[in-house]
Amino acid sequence: MELWQILTAVFGVISLVLGVFWIQAKIVISEIGILFNIITEALKDDTLTKEELELIIAQIKKVIESFKKKTIQKAASTIKEMQTKKHAKL
Repeated sequence: MELWQILTAVFGVISLVLGVFWIQAKIVISEIGILFNIITEALKDDTLTKEELELIIAQIKKVIESFKKKTIQKAASTIKEMQTKKHAKL
């Protein structure tokens, strides 16, 4: 195998991993944007009600859950899938 073939394969794998991370990062960033909107609306009148605080906390939990589920699990499954394909070729 020549050097250009190895480099092409390496860059292909890097592109695949970064593409997966980008899709998942967009989801998390979207959730964070919603959180900022909720906080902005809650603070427009310079007060924070119990309901607004509960809504903010719920959205924070959603952001954390999105990050954990979407990013970490997807990255782990992608890496596992790539390892499986690598071993299948051997």
